[in-house]
Amino acid sequence: MPDIKRLNEIQLDFYDNYYPKLAAGGAGGAYHNFTHRFLEKEISSTESFDVTLEVGAGSGEHFKFVKHDFQTYYHTDVRDVVIIANDSRVIKIVCDASQIPLSDNSCDRVIVTCLLHHVENPLLILTEVRRLLKVNGVASFLLPADPGFMYRIMRKVSSERRLKKLGFKYSKFLHAIEHHNHIQSLNEQIKFIFSNDMVKVRSWPLGICSMWNLNSLYSFKIIKK
Repeated sequence: MPDIKRLNEIQLDFYDNYYPKLAAGGAGGAYHNFTHRFLEKEISSTESFDVTLEVGAGSGEHFKFVKHDFQTYYHTDVRDVVIIANDSRVIKIVCDASQIPLSDNSCDRVIVTCLLHHVENPLLILTEVRRLLKVNGVASFLLPADPGFMYRIMRKVSSERRLKKLGFKYSKFLHAIEHHNHIQSLNEQIKFIFSNDMVKVRSWPLGICSMWNLNSLYSFKIIKK
């Protein structure tokens, strides 16, 4: 019978050997790139966020889509991974997303892409993001509309198909055990933690945020008050 050690092996194999290929080509890569651009649509290239923090940044796949200016870009992840970006302004920090070793009110922008549905307690991370934001700072969250009907279709024709071609056998299983939180729950948790702030929500493709089952993506732009 497979044990937890086998599960860890599957996860490591996916993130080390398959995820970079998934994001690099085919329909999966095209959709991956679209999701990152979707998050950045609410941010103008003329804006400047001197201290930018990305939480759960992985290998830095989102970095190339950031168009605004900054002086420092903190790249945080729980794993000590090799960063794609070759930029002296990027500072890597290996830490848990709920305990980031930066001061209160120290960040002008915090970016969180497709992380909250993976974690056991999203409220801890949301609270940490708000702690780190300066007043008038911007938090940007990108979330899949899982388990929505449209999200499942998009996943089936993009990442699942791509992973099958690459020879990864555990796509549905890994997705099932890693996506702990559904979009409705995360939406309410975000609005609760940032209840005193300005929250703007966008969805794709339908554009009507309340109809999560017919959307594939959600982005949240939050300005701390």
